[in-house]
Amino acid sequence: MSPTQFLSGNAASPRLDSFCTGNNENSEQIEGEMIRKATETKLKRYWYCLLGKELYVYKNRKEEKHKSMHSLVGAFIKDEAEEQLDSTTVLHPFKLIFPGNKSRIYYLLNKEDKEMWISAIKKVIGYSNLFDFYDIKETLGKGKFGLVKSAVHKKTSKRVAVKVMSKKEMTVSDVELQRREIEILKMCQHPHIIRLLDIFENQDYIYIVMENLSGGDLFSYLEKRKFVITEKRAKQISH
Repeated sequence: MSPTQFLSGNAASPRLDSFCTGNNENSEQIEGEMIRKATETKLKRYWYCLLGKELYVYKNRKEEKHKSMHSLVGAFIKDEAEEQLDSTTVLHPFKLIFPGNKSRIYYLLNKEDKEMWISAIKKVIGYSNLFDFYDIKETLGKGKFGLVKSAVHKKTSKRVAVKVMSKKEMTVSDVELQRREIEILKMCQHPHIIRLLDIFENQDYIYIVMENLSGGDLFSYLEKRKFVITEKRAKQISH
């Protein structure tokens, strides 16, 4: 069967009815048919039901028992460019990246259905984009895994510093260590500890938004004073 033959007919649009039910009124619920690629030329239709943070997979619309289920906890979503399958058929894909860097691509037959699924999934995974909230400015410094950028909050005009870390440069233990540092910063509220203001993360980067402190680091502070300070000041800094 050719891809064109497979795709002929009316594809069901994502919709909500009694097939996909839940008791939590805050859960995002959507269902419909999406396409997976078994190979480059072999396509398979499945029926999907998004209930809260769980994506259930059925062989078809009439099946009562799901084939599999994917948890979206810790998952990321990425828009993909449309693909021209043949002279008359265009596929509209998006990708889900799961913990452990496993990914799956899902295809829709029209852009509207794709946008509907992306919107619903973004809502349940708590998706937010750094660039929707901040204007990124000049580079302030460079760290082991990336850059520290100056940024301005779009609504408040508050200047902040954004630590941009590339996951590709980090090992699994590096990522876990960074997550531990973030959790510690969340708990630390002290005038002499830099404040964590916001966190953003996607499949490629971790963005840590912090206070923009322009006084420089401790080494620069001491260097300007030829490494000579009073005992009282040394005690204050050490404390």
